[in-house]
Amino acid sequence: MNINDVLNGKVKEYDENGKLEFEGEYNNGKKWKGKENSQIFQGEYLNGKRWNGKGREYKSVYVGPGCTDFVRLISFEGDYINGKRKGKGEIYNRESRNGVLKEIDEENDIKTGNENN
Repeated sequence: MNINDVLNGKVKEYDENGKLEFEGEYNNGKKWKGKENSQIFQGEYLNGKRWNGKGREYKSVYVGPGCTDFVRLISFEGDYINGKRKGKGEIYNRESRNGVLKEIDEENDIKTGNENN
């Protein structure tokens, strides 16, 4: 159901080949609860978060003259455990905008890696 052009309620989403990718509920335009089996996430959502499963997150990096074009790069790849990320990802320094590849374990609040990579 759409309310003010925002998706709410139970949905089933399919890919271009007719394969079920997500079945669950949307709340205020975002996946709220359900199961996904897509190329970027395989697992379950709870309270609007990827809860348990495996997935990827992407970032857009602007390139080219005048930075008008962009490419999508993987910024996190790993597991989601009880809504927290665990795996390889990048932590960003907001001031320098440099990405640093780190091992991310939000469950145990551990982030390790080489600051120079």
